[in-house]
Amino acid sequence: MVSPADTPVLVTGARGFLGPRVVTALRNMGYPVVEYNRETVPDPESAGHTVVQGELEDIPRLLRVMKAYGVRRIAHLAAQSHPDVSLDAPWATLYGNVMGTTGLLEAARATGVLRVVLIGSESAYGITADVPELGEDAPLLPTTPYGVSKAAVDHLGHVYRTRFQQDTIVLRIGQIYGPGQRLSEDVQELIRMALDKGAITLESGRDQELELVHVDDAARAVVLALAAGSHVSTSYNISGGQTTLGEVAEIVAQATGTSAFVGPGRKGYDFRAPFARERARAELGFEARIRLAEGVASYAAWLREHRF
Repeated sequence: MVSPADTPVLVTGARGFLGPRVVTALRNMGYPVVEYNRETVPDPESAGHTVVQGELEDIPRLLRVMKAYGVRRIAHLAAQSHPDVSLDAPWATLYGNVMGTTGLLEAARATGVLRVVLIGSESAYGITADVPELGEDAPLLPTTPYGVSKAAVDHLGHVYRTRFQQDTIVLRIGQIYGPGQRLSEDVQELIRMALDKGAITLESGRDQELELVHVDDAARAVVLALAAGSHVSTSYNISGGQTTLGEVAEIVAQATGTSAFVGPGRKGYDFRAPFARERARAELGFEARIRLAEGVASYAAWLREHRF
């Protein structure tokens, strides 16, 4: 593990869903943080660290920022991050996710950044074989433009590591849930249905596999990857474990005091075997701490007072 002292960390996409948790965790550990965002509106939570406005494609600006603040490590969280959105906007998804990541990696390589953590996705795997566990060495066979973009990010990380000796780590994260998620997501939709309609009633989808992880656990995985030593792998599965939509619906019903009926079948997502999680546990020291029942209960309490 590296010492926080004199180790400035650049966080892209720090105003998104995952970003604020990563920034807070880094600051609590004593790391100097530099936010790099598209937004220019001041955020009161930014007091105490540096905020810079800029685009990922603006490599000269990235170079100036990294040099000016002595950036040594990067958490690259900025992305178009939803498979369904990518079906409506494939070009924008691929351009932003792939070219934005390439620009960032080029700037990091030119300024001697020690570690870049890239956010991959379960969607990069696509449809997987019916095996007991899905390990990180499984082929990447995405089925959406978003999945293609995340598979490309994964491959870019490997190429920059092997060809250019740029230390990269890709976190292939499952479906993230928790307070602050603005995009559609299964746990939120079930909780919102329970709270707004007084019951969960779905004609089908009970058997759909879901690889879920709470946002706070996902943020901790990012921080562990940033701080890990040099003898680590290129890619890691990050998840709290696989469950089904039907099981989540029952947990939501219990947390909200409502009822749940979900008919049989799947929602039509890619079939994906359960994530193998031993590599992240052994090499990063990551294991999800927030049990699904605990995470759902706290999220339901949050959604009683907030829209998302």
